[in-house]
Formats: sequence, structure tokens, C-alpha cells
Amino acid sequence: MLFLVSVISILVSRVWSAPAQFDWGLSDNEEPVASNIAIQATLNCGRLVRGLNNADCQYMQKIGFSNQGVNAQSTNGKAWIGNNAPYTFTFINRASKPSPVPVTVVIWVRDGSNDYTSMDMRHRRPTITYSLPRVGDKVTIAMPANVNGAFAALTDHKTTLHFTGQIYNTWGEFSTGKWATVDVSREVNMNGNVMEMKASNGCVSNMNRCVFKCKSGNTCGARGTYLLQNCESGSQPGAGRGNDPFTHDPSGGCGGWGYHGKGHVDVSLGRN
Repeated sequence: MLFLVSVISILVSRVWSAPAQFDWGLSDNEEPVASNIAIQATLNCGRLVRGLNNADCQYMQKIGFSNQGVNAQSTNGKAWIGNNAPYTFTFINRASKPSPVPVTVVIWVRDGSNDYTSMDMRHRRPTITYSLPRVGDKVTIAMPANVNGAFAALTDHKTTLHFTGQIYNTWGEFSTGKWATVDVSREVNMNGNVMEMKASNGCVSNMNRCVFKCKSGNTCGARGTYLLQNCESGSQPGAGRGNDPFTHDPSGGCGGWGYHGKGHVDVSLGRN
């Protein structure tokens, strides 16, 4: 059965020129497509990209990914495996509780300001899909200035896709450049796996600090349905919050870490 997904998204600007917040026009508590529903997928695991193992690829195929990540090994203007760029993100598997499980890092970068579907894994090719099968495994991803997007984890081969094609888990959102910003977003799934980001200026975004959450329900994103928690200016280096001038929704996150033309973020991907 082939699901044709039409994703309608509204870009909400954030202070610090922060990442996009997407509204796909759903009411609260929409559920992901059940894993036992057959989904026609085009992903081919016959030839694996560097960094993605077969078990993870097979699971991505099962839940409906359209493709493996690009997984570039040199500069491509978006994101690539390595540390040879002014902005870097190191992802580490911390999914140890209650028992160790594998994690797959999935990163998507927007193709310009009018790209509202980069997060649709059923129709768009992700920028990075990288396997971290053991606790402590890590990978560093390099990015140039002035890109934005998001990432999420497929944890223990159990994370599903929302029917919109979005990964039904906790997201990390990012922008790079002078006003680089990161934040954890729980809007897609308030019950998603644990994530924590620590920027090079010391600012922390996790499940309780500098985090976007739903006011009610398990899924949100529409205007007026979410809040930014514990991210007041002065509460930690780079933390900031404001309101979008058009929607009046909260904006903000961990900023300031890229002000001098470079910066780094450590991303811990947990389980419980």
C-alpha cells in the first residue's frame, strides 16, 4: 500500500535566526503509521553508504524511508562526515538504560528557505543516516555556515514514522552561522527518546531545558499549541527566548555558540 503524503508546513522564525518550527496541520495525539502496515518503499540496501550498517538500513526500509542518507565524505554545502568545517556536531550513543540498544542518526538539511518537506523521509533523501550500534559509538558531522535543519534518532529499531513521513521521536533543531542556534523539540512526540545537546559556549538543551513542548497532548506544532520551557535569557550562556512577530508563538533556544565564526555541539542520544 502506497501512502501519498502531502505535508503542509509553516516556517516560524526564531530569535538568533534559529531553526524552523514546522506545523503540519495536525490535531494533538495523531498516531504514527503502525509498524505492521505494509508500506511501499524505494530504499535499496544492496549497496550501503559509508557509516550505515545493513541492520539499520533494513529497518529504515521496513518503516518506509525513501533512501539512505547522502553521507558525503567531503564538503557538499550541507553536511558531511568529518570535522573539517567551522561548525561541527558530534553524535554519541548514550542509549544504555534500561539496557544498551543501537541508534541510527538521521539528519536532514533544508534546501533554502522555501523547503518545507525536507523532514519527509518517505519522499526526500536524508542528508545523513549513520549507525551507532554500541553505547559510546560516535560520529562527527561537519557543516558550513548558514544552513539549518534537524535530526532525530531511530532507537533500537523501534522508532516509527508519522504518517507525514516525519520521524516520530524527539528532534534536535539547528542553524549554523554567526547566530547559530540549537534546541530540543518534543513537539512531534512528547514521549520520544531522551536527547541532550551541549553547545561550545556551555548552553544545554535537553528534555527540560531550552526545549519546545506541547501545551497539551502528545503531538503539536500548530500556532498556539507549543511553548519554550526553561530558556530565559541569563539562565545559562546563550539561552534566549522571544516571540515570533507574526504568530506570537515562542521562539528561542541555545544561541551564541557560533558568533565567532565557528562552534561545536555535542549531542547525546539516549533511550529512557
